[in-house]
Amino acid sequence: MFLGYKRNNLIILVVGAFLGVVAATVFNPIYQNVLQAIYDKEFSRLTEQCDQAMRTHLLAKNSLDIQPSLENVSFLKSAELGLLVCQDYDFLRKKLIRLGVEENTLSEMTLRYIENYASDLQLVIKTHEFSY
Repeated sequence: MFLGYKRNNLIILVVGAFLGVVAATVFNPIYQNVLQAIYDKEFSRLTEQCDQAMRTHLLAKNSLDIQPSLENVSFLKSAELGLLVCQDYDFLRKKLIRLGVEENTLSEMTLRYIENYASDLQLVIKTHEFSY
């Protein structure tokens, strides 16, 4: 009697584990797509704002290097404040990772932003290029 009870529990455990693995495999892509649909616009907005803030900051640093002046110091300080939006971007990115969004999905969301705002190849290149 006791042996049959253990065997039934083992069968239930094995079947449950198998069904859990199958469910996780099937529903993970759906879960990824749902999270992507929910956060895509906000992620794109923050990606754009952070990208623009980093470009402005680089321009301000270069301007100060080329021509030191109080005006350029003020420009750099303003640009540094503009970088705060990158913190919001980073918080959202980390939140999505905690929710289980994969790195590839985040990369896809970033690339979709680039494609939406870059109408030709030169703009795509400019987006990926570092300026010094």
